[in-house]
Amino acid sequence: LGTARAAMDRLVTRTNINPNLALAYMAVLQKQNAGADGIAFLEQALKRTPDEFGLRLLYARMLADAQRYEQARLQFAMLLEQAPDNTDVLYALGLLNLQAGKVEAAEQNFRALLEYGDRSDEASFYLGQIAESRQQPAAALVHYGAVKDGTNVFSAKLRVISILAAQGKVEEALSTLAATRAGDDNEKNQLTLLHAEILAGEKRYDEAMGVFDRA
Repeated sequence: LGTARAAMDRLVTRTNINPNLALAYMAVLQKQNAGADGIAFLEQALKRTPDEFGLRLLYARMLADAQRYEQARLQFAMLLEQAPDNTDVLYALGLLNLQAGKVEAAEQNFRALLEYGDRSDEASFYLGQIAESRQQPAAALVHYGAVKDGTNVFSAKLRVISILAAQGKVEEALSTLAATRAGDDNEKNQLTLLHAEILAGEKRYDEAMGVFDRA
């Protein structure tokens, strides 16, 4: 394996690297916990072919995996210039922009996803978060309500319930909570805590205790 790595290191200085070959090599290096070596390899490869989309995409993902988020964000921004309709790149850049506090840029990325009709559920969820951060509960409710599928459905429901309760629409919040189905014990516990919290906030302490008792 050491010989193979030495051969790859020589190869990258002498010829253009095929993205599929690079992907296979990165998988090997990651199994060896040698991701940093993989990043260095890709940097060398991109010096020869800076416009190779597949290589740069792999490089950006490796940077993100290594938690080098700002560098990854810059790489995804370059990729988007090459392929402005690539929804995977748009989504990744939206997340990285959001993490970097570049909220307006992230909003543009997620709205573009809605226009393309791809990753709409994820885009709606993060647009809901952005609206909440701007203290725009009505807009947040619309975005969260548009999340119909995927890993964020339950979290979106919780945010809808919390926003309704904060707006004083307690009975609507409670009816929405009652209609929300938990997928596992963790989600069930979250619903229980939120239910009791809403009741306690209304000084309905006996009912809140009853929720805990039944749980």
